[in-house]
Amino acid sequence: MTSRLGRPVLAVAATLAVVMLSPVIALAGSLVNVDCGDGAPLSTTADLTTLTSLQASIQGMVDNPSGMSCSLTQGGVADPTLLGISTSNGGGDRFVVGGGRYGREFPNCPTNFSLNAHVNGQGPHGTQNVTMTNSDKGCPGQGHIRANVTCLAVNGNDAEIRGDILDQTGSLGPQFFPAGDTVLVTDVQDNGKPSTGVPDTIVQYVDTTGTDLACAPPSGDQYFTVDNGNITVHD
Repeated sequence: MTSRLGRPVLAVAATLAVVMLSPVIALAGSLVNVDCGDGAPLSTTADLTTLTSLQASIQGMVDNPSGMSCSLTQGGVADPTLLGISTSNGGGDRFVVGGGRYGREFPNCPTNFSLNAHVNGQGPHGTQNVTMTNSDKGCPGQGHIRANVTCLAVNGNDAEIRGDILDQTGSLGPQFFPAGDTVLVTDVQDNGKPSTGVPDTIVQYVDTTGTDLACAPPSGDQYFTVDNGNITVHD
């Protein structure tokens, strides 16, 4: 049984995220590092398009705080153990970095999110945050969920992230979900830079215990558009 976060019951104060953006010179195929303080930074080579998208994703975390602090830097020597090389789903350089807000218009409960997920030679790493903010449109309160990353599946511009919930409060507290639902799932679709006019999409929900490794690329019919922010899906 799953519970969509788009239909919450109450909500708590949004945690302020401080995201440091270092000046980045856009060079094709240059080494880029994204460090969100989880002990497993993402190190990858990025072209100009990917680099620009990552900058927009991290800026989305700044503008819509949900408790994650990340830094984006360029250069240095690649550490093979940190490279985002997936050992599952056919291999390849796979990661999702995103930050922003959804739910402003429907269901009238603005929700901030931040995502950092990648798979390196040591397995999946990262963090998922979701924070329901105050609203004068009838949303009943505030809430927050923080989860790790236990699997990541990517297919083109679609991706699914799953992880075990580490803490949850307010309207997103465990008392408002079915007993045994302890896995946070995030399905996203990356539709390019926000300037293209086609917003990224996202849906987040809580699934049953034991589904934390059941990642499968979504179909692309995510429920909510990203009102502000950006999601970078790299396959």
